[in-house]
Amino acid sequence: MQAVLELRDFSQKYQRRQLFKRLNLQIGRQECIAITGQNGAGKTTLLTVLAGLTNISRGQLKLAPKMRVGYMAEQLAPTGLTPRTYLHLLGEMNRVDNRYLDQQITELAYEFGLTASLEVPLKQLSRGNLQKVNFLQAILRTPDILIMDEPLTGQDGPTQMRMIHWLKDYRQKGGALILGTNNAFLIEQLATTIYELDAMRLLPVEELPQPEEKVMRLEFATTPRSLALPAALQQLALKITDGSRRVIVYANVHQSDALIEAMLKNGFSLRGLRYEVL
Repeated sequence: MQAVLELRDFSQKYQRRQLFKRLNLQIGRQECIAITGQNGAGKTTLLTVLAGLTNISRGQLKLAPKMRVGYMAEQLAPTGLTPRTYLHLLGEMNRVDNRYLDQQITELAYEFGLTASLEVPLKQLSRGNLQKVNFLQAILRTPDILIMDEPLTGQDGPTQMRMIHWLKDYRQKGGALILGTNNAFLIEQLATTIYELDAMRLLPVEELPQPEEKVMRLEFATTPRSLALPAALQQLALKITDGSRRVIVYANVHQSDALIEAMLKNGFSLRGLRYEVL
């Protein structure tokens, strides 16, 4: 497959310290590359290089013709602008038609539960809603290449699933996705190729992280419309902790989608999900 983005023989120093040494990376349409690594390994710096936001001292960054790049930093700096004004200004800077822009902002805000906060200044938003605005600004133009730094930070379970479903659909329609993340669930759901950034180099990870001893921990909140626990839960769950305000369910990874669907149909609200060792 022809590459839409390619980094060739990239090396970089900062104040005489070698950050990267002869890195090579390429991505084509419908691919998702996950870049993992310990804090301080340089994931964020590498992502800004791939997004064209950091100058390269040695090597070359090549994009296929007419490629639009979207970039989501790990955090969005809050200002006095409202989300609607902020997103509108970004759209105008990128010459997006105003009628399409208004419609896109409205539809995306509804999809990701941000409608009620569109007129609230960014500096007054919760961390989760600020991160939703950050996500929306990156996808606003539906770019050809999307580069994201820990996109699920601060999000509850339902929002994480909505973001993942949007990104799956984006990739299936031809988008190229590069993620800087250590989130095993996100990697398992989206990545076609995984690299670990270590000792200035990108090291290929041969397989997706699917250790047999790990299970999915799902946390559900009870709501006024919650019904009894679904009968299917007994067949799908490995362990259940049922409290007055929340239910914790452990399940095999491949059964977690069916379990979530059954719980949501019975009126429970998904509040969190992660891998754990049972």
